Amino acid sequence: MSWLLQVAAVALLTVLADVVLPSGQINKYVKGMMAILLLIVLVSPLVALVRQDVDLFDLLDLDLGGYEIG
Repeated sequence: MSWLLQVAAVALLTVLADVVLPSGQINKYVKGMMAILLLIVLVSPLVALVRQDVDLFDLLDLDLGGYEIG
């Protein structure tokens, strides 16, 4: 739930910055930085998942019938 709130907050901040800032050179840079920030927020759960020591068989709850792989 907090991840969704972070995405919404960054999106709202991006829209607010677009409305408040005048059009021009600085607006381009701010939009670029906000896009990078939004990308980081969107990718952060995937990075956290990759960093965990996840056993695929436990995750999928597969029963191998007593056989051991590896």
